[in-house]
Amino acid sequence: MGATFGDLLAVADAHWAETMQWLEPLELSWQAGERSTIDELGQTALVLARYAERVGTGFGAQERETAAVRRARLCAASLRETASVLQGNEENAPERCELARSLFMARQALGCGLDLLSAHFEVGERGLRPATAQSEVISSPSSKEWLLTAVDGYAGQLLRIAEKAGRTDAVAKLSEAVRHARFRGSPEDQGLRAMTMPEPRVAPEVDVEGLEPLPTRVPLRGSEGRERALTGMRVNVQWLEASGVPQSARTWRSLATSTLMTSEISGQTLRLLMARCRQLDLPEATAALTEAEMTVGMLTDKWTEITAMWREVSCDRRSQLDQMMIDAGELVVRFGRLVYADREWKPSVNAVTKLVRPQVLAPEAVDVHMIARAVVDVIKAPAAVASSALIGLERGGPAGLTQQGETQMGLRHERLRGGYLQARNAAAEARQALGRATQVLASSAERRPGRLAAESFPFQAKESIGIAGSETTRARGNGVGKGPRLAPG
Repeated sequence: MGATFGDLLAVADAHWAETMQWLEPLELSWQAGERSTIDELGQTALVLARYAERVGTGFGAQERETAAVRRARLCAASLRETASVLQGNEENAPERCELARSLFMARQALGCGLDLLSAHFEVGERGLRPATAQSEVISSPSSKEWLLTAVDGYAGQLLRIAEKAGRTDAVAKLSEAVRHARFRGSPEDQGLRAMTMPEPRVAPEVDVEGLEPLPTRVPLRGSEGRERALTGMRVNVQWLEASGVPQSARTWRSLATSTLMTSEISGQTLRLLMARCRQLDLPEATAALTEAEMTVGMLTDKWTEITAMWREVSCDRRSQLDQMMIDAGELVVRFGRLVYADREWKPSVNAVTKLVRPQVLAPEAVDVHMIARAVVDVIKAPAAVASSALIGLERGGPAGLTQQGETQMGLRHERLRGGYLQARNAAAEARQALGRATQVLASSAERRPGRLAAESFPFQAKESIGIAGSETTRARGNGVGKGPRLAPG
């Protein structure tokens, strides 16, 4: 039998007691003001904030507003403000003193306890949702009161350390947190202490012969015809969807960058198709593509935020990139070469991102429909990466972080989870809008049958157009926009 939630709390309490021992003697209490102790105060406040936030949402199962819910949210806000005022320079984190080390061990045990409780829930469209029978016990009103009372006790101990350190700014915020968390009476734990990790789910047996195997990879060539490129893109996406959770932190960061570029190029492609539909006098198709392009723009914004957060996390350069980065990188290259004038285009800081003319990308209405369908396939990649990242975060996050990166990741864990959830939802909305657009385009193609474009469509740079202006400005009105300038990795 594995460790129970009560076992983890007992470990945390033992380290808390040790922390208080370092705090009491006058000759040792100077450690309270050490930079390492202050850093641990902030980190522990974040863990307690996560407890309070889960209480405030009933671990995702909250149905109505109650006094306990409001108190939990106010407590969480005060604890996060505590962490904010105590945040130090992560790049020069000092070695932990004895007091800070004890506080660190207590924080680790509390974090493991929260992970144990959270394992009884799974990621849903709006956050966590129940996954086991025990989840009802965890999210019950009495259990939430008991957990909030526990947060009150631990926050009170942080308050004592902050007072000893002379950090009046943190004292004020921690006093607020304690006031919000305090509960009159002694609620019972309702069996929370006996809670264990749920049994791993057993995958149902399947007939291997009945499974459709993944398609054979299509090697990327220096110069590909459009048919091969579109096939290769579709295969890249299928392999990405089947890759599972990324492992190394470098892969997580590189996937964020590649997925951002995929989203950006998707928007550029749609703007080219919009321009072509205007040239072909297809107002209904233009309107449908405009709606789809707006949703892809929102998807791009979400991946911009995720990529920015990953730039702030220090990864171990010695860790290897996962195999899935091959497919993500090939997808970006193939997609870029489809819409950029440079037939040997590769993502880099100085990459030339002049777009082909709309009539070159899609000579006839049937070509517009074909390329739009390719974008529908491509948008599966951002959805797959976001979904796998959410699963990975619930399992503890990526491996291959530096010590500094572990601290940075802890500070951004919840922000990243929220970002990936929003990105997954945005990808779903984009696919729905694109699905509607392709239906309109199919009707337009039937009314205006045209020749299929040649498999290979060579052209000179002079046949392409360049776009000027700010990177953040989308020239939707002209049907084109500036290309991404980031390189995966």
